[in-house]
Amino acid sequence: MVGERATVDFVVHAMTTAQHEARFPAPDDALSRAGVLQCRRGTLSPPPGGLLLSPSRAARETATELGWHQAPEEPLLSDQHVGVWQGRALEELNLPDIVSWRAGAAPPEGESRNAQMRRVEEFLRRLGPGPTIAIVPQTVLRCAMVIALGGADEAFWRIDAEPLSTLRLRRRARDQYSIHLTPRPVFYA
Repeated sequence: MVGERATVDFVVHAMTTAQHEARFPAPDDALSRAGVLQCRRGTLSPPPGGLLLSPSRAARETATELGWHQAPEEPLLSDQHVGVWQGRALEELNLPDIVSWRAGAAPPEGESRNAQMRRVEEFLRRLGPGPTIAIVPQTVLRCAMVIALGGADEAFWRIDAEPLSTLRLRRRARDQYSIHLTPRPVFYA
């Protein structure tokens, strides 16, 4: 039942080539060599609950490199759709457009941060009881943390999460969460 106690670990996918080159993300971005090495430092045992993936190549490759080969994709956990900015470097964009985007506007032909927040909030509402691991882009982890804290959208830009960082949210009651943030995935025994 929605609103029951639940635990979800949002694990930021490993470093991609786009991140390494400081470009906006695309769903088909591959892990960089550094990202693959990050994953190979250890493997995760399957969680006692389920595993979900953001619908991206980086999330699938991260799961595979961590030792999981089959997991469903969850569209609500996709990265912010950045429209025509996909694959472009920040330096290629106009400063007023960047300022507007950071203030919450959607990129041209893209999705606003508010729209992404609503998607992540919908995921959290639908979350069933028990533990789940979700391999996601950093933007999804940021959204989840802002939602869990009941914070303002501006807090989104104040949250940094390295590749493979984990945010554990425990839902105590409807829309009430406790938070645990670690610099690496929670390894289940």
